[in-house]
Amino acid sequence: MSVKIRTPFFYLIVIPMVLLADKAPEWTSKPAAQWTETEAQTILTDSPWAKQVSPTVERSSNRRQEARNPMGQIAKIGIGGLGGPRGSGGGRNRRQSQTQSERSSPEATVLTVRWENALPVQEAHLKLADVEGPAIDEKMYSVAVLSVPHGWISGKAMEIEKHLKSQGELRCAGKKTIHSTRVRVFEQDHGMLIVFRFPKTSSITTDDADVEFAAHIGAGKLVQSFSPKDMVFQGKLEL
Repeated sequence: MSVKIRTPFFYLIVIPMVLLADKAPEWTSKPAAQWTETEAQTILTDSPWAKQVSPTVERSSNRRQEARNPMGQIAKIGIGGLGGPRGSGGGRNRRQSQTQSERSSPEATVLTVRWENALPVQEAHLKLADVEGPAIDEKMYSVAVLSVPHGWISGKAMEIEKHLKSQGELRCAGKKTIHSTRVRVFEQDHGMLIVFRFPKTSSITTDDADVEFAAHIGAGKLVQSFSPKDMVFQGKLEL
């Protein structure tokens, strides 16, 4: 006597949906030259190498700090949207100052954190003819934070670079934290592009469960995890 086993209708629906959810993006199976502009943009904004992060605010850092420029003069660096032009908080300009502060508050901002040296990121820049992409340094890990509001931290690019130079970290469980040793700041119409560069003193591999990027920019603190296992492109870990 034969026995027929019927598959519940529920599973006929759920199993294909699960398989569809696990399907890799189409760009992973195509040469970079065949990527569409939409796929290239996705790689730059929402991929294993690029994540969206909402900063948190450290209230204790919500104050003005001082930094010396190369000429030995004291330059004021405004922290957390408090470093606007003098007089912006008084009289008829107070409402405008408050509006600008709200727009530039870390609490109300979503930033993109991206590994610039990664080959797929560079290929995406090339596909989009993106001239604003920062130059890479193969000897270092380069992690960019995009569209940082100008109100977060004020001052000349050189002053901001010096202030932020040691404010970035890369963390892997069981390994020594890598601290940033260089920072580049690029002024753009839609905000600042800040690139934290880290020496390759501790190798990151696919055996690492996660690599966590953390940085302080003014009163804003960014923390974002990436999975090295997902950052493999054309058979090679791309960081």
